Amino acid sequence: MSIGEASSGSAGSIRITAGKLDLKEAEDDAETTPSGGAIALTSGKSTYGESGCITVRTADGGRSDDEYRTNSGSIHLATGTATGAGGSIIMEAGAGYGDTGCGGSLYLTAGDNLNEVPEENYAGGNIHISAGAGSSQAAGGSVALLSGGGKLATGGIAIATSNASQTDSTSGSIQVATGAATGSAGEGLPASGSIAIASGDSSAGEAGDVIISVGMSISGAGAPLSLAAGNSSRQHGGNLSISSGAGKESGNVTIATAGGGATSGSGRLAISTGISSSGTSGSVCVLSGRATTSVGGGIALSVGHATSGNGANLTMTAGASTEASCAGGTILLEAGVTAGGLGGDVEVSSGQGTSSSGTISVTTGDSTSGASGSLLVTTGQLVLSTGDSSTSSGSSGSISISTGRNQSQFVGYRSQQVIIDTN
Repeated sequence: MSIGEASSGSAGSIRITAGKLDLKEAEDDAETTPSGGAIALTSGKSTYGESGCITVRTADGGRSDDEYRTNSGSIHLATGTATGAGGSIIMEAGAGYGDTGCGGSLYLTAGDNLNEVPEENYAGGNIHISAGAGSSQAAGGSVALLSGGGKLATGGIAIATSNASQTDSTSGSIQVATGAATGSAGEGLPASGSIAIASGDSSAGEAGDVIISVGMSISGAGAPLSLAAGNSSRQHGGNLSISSGAGKESGNVTIATAGGGATSGSGRLAISTGISSSGTSGSVCVLSGRATTSVGGGIALSVGHATSGNGANLTMTAGASTEASCAGGTILLEAGVTAGGLGGDVEVSSGQGTSSSGTISVTTGDSTSGASGSLLVTTGQLVLSTGDSSTSSGSSGSISISTGRNQSQFVGYRSQQVIIDTN
């Protein structure tokens, strides 16, 4: 079946239309649903070979030059509008049978751009998959992407952009986002959709991993990985929770920077709360879990070893205050209490050394206008001792107790005394 050519205007068309059913009234008691005529397009069957193919395509575009360019025709596949449910479009590949037969594949491929002119930037064709919109009182349609089931394993799903083919080009991005939700201010408003990334449960082995990683940079700096909770213009911001899995023994949570190169240092790990312009800034709380039948977990703050230079410092500083009538923050170092036994100890010791051990210095800060702070040690029994010296030429350390000097130019002010009360 063919239509003649035309030298001007448009060439002839071919239209295949099934018969129309014109009922005078609805047949409610009909055994089958009345319908218009159907159109079936089926290729030929082969007894011992492959069945015939069906090709539906438009012809190539006409002559193209710098002044005039033509497009190829489109293929429009759609069902009609209905007063009930709209008709479905089903695209299904054939099933395979036997030890070597696989199920047929389904390919959706957009067109390439064959333009080779460097000055003209034309992109390849897009693939757009969109579900239907709902009415004002109903939800829109869903988009489901599922792999095939199997007795040995289910199929995988890979979503990736193509590699960049040229030296100075970049690969495409992947964006996963839910739509925005609109409404007036108030409680009980609909929220925007969530994004859930999860691996499936496993009844016998280990569940699948969830891995989020950034690609490697060859010449530039490594790209960042950002996890940020949502902002709010009227309420508090969203929470960010990182938790290990529960089990017979709960999993570990490890936050670490990567090791440095041969001549460079490792990265810095910073844990801080945000700045507050009017209220109180957030706290940083480091806790180990409570144990009901055993010992609670410990907390270790340790600085890495140095192989060639001095060991790094460990600094704990309370917050400063710029208000003249307010005091600076307090550092409280307190051992654990017990209900019936001994309370915990507080041990402060300097590092060991071959020539000399480190010094322990406990001082209060200087005061520019008033008295400096007091040093108060209260206990049932106070023992002050220095470390032993294992060499004949060395001496053990000394203990020095003194108050600060009075550097005022006014007469009548004096330094305070050292008072040791043995009661």
